[in-house]
Amino acid sequence: MTGIVEILASWIENLLILSMITEISGKKENGKKFVFQILGFLLTLLVSVLNAVSPFSFLTVLIGTFVLISVSKILTVGGILIRSVSCILALFFLHSLDYITGFTCALLIEGVPNIYSGFDVVMSPGTTRIIYTIVNKSIQIVLFLIFRPHLYKISSINQRSLKLLLFTVTGSYVLMSVLLGMIITDSLFIMQVAIIFTWFFIMICTIALTAAIIIAAHYQNEKTEKEIMLFLNKEMTKNYQKLSSIQTTMSQQMHDFTNHLRTLYGLSQENNAAQNYINELLKVPQKRVCYCHSGNDVIDSI
Repeated sequence: MTGIVEILASWIENLLILSMITEISGKKENGKKFVFQILGFLLTLLVSVLNAVSPFSFLTVLIGTFVLISVSKILTVGGILIRSVSCILALFFLHSLDYITGFTCALLIEGVPNIYSGFDVVMSPGTTRIIYTIVNKSIQIVLFLIFRPHLYKISSINQRSLKLLLFTVTGSYVLMSVLLGMIITDSLFIMQVAIIFTWFFIMICTIALTAAIIIAAHYQNEKTEKEIMLFLNKEMTKNYQKLSSIQTTMSQQMHDFTNHLRTLYGLSQENNAAQNYINELLKVPQKRVCYCHSGNDVIDSI
């Protein structure tokens, strides 16, 4: 019974990882569901073989990660960077939940007094192991369904930030695995070292979070400044266009006014004083009006 549950749990985990990768990296329009299922089944066989050779081995994680990143190209349109980030994120959070749920189940069900004994209980075949597996995978599925609509937002992160995220999550995953090995030992000295490493890890996470907030704030400020500049440019363009329209109207009115004066000048042939006065008025538009025909209304207005 335990063996069947283990295989199903591994299959579900691989499907969840592939689902997270495709949601973050972008699904292919012509992707087939049966291909997804086949890949999940083949990955389950691979993990089962690797665990049979050496359970909880880093080699298993490395091979599994490499295969997941490679085969996910069949299902997604994303590049290798975004697929790598999504794969490591999936492994990190799923395995974190594995450890947290496992120790919690051991303490609640068996009443184990320490983590070392609790880990043995959870990892040993039996009822506790089956209950832990069912509860753990149920929690993972529910959390995936909750966060699924928001996973695509990770793909909008720029390349530089994606590289930083990949480095951070990979380091966190490795450190988490190392700390797990220290925690499940019965050596007091190693437990103390694990606590020190935990403090160090918390400090690094705090620094990384602070840096991320600063970068995000800087990006938001730049975005706001660009939006303000675009708004000002649009308003200035509108104003110059209005000014150009006003200048065109004034030019037309001046032209019409000049024509009226010339008509009056022709009608006042017998009055020299009136002719001189009208002649002076005709000179004004020629002195004050300066035309610019660059082909751009804004430049002409300026």
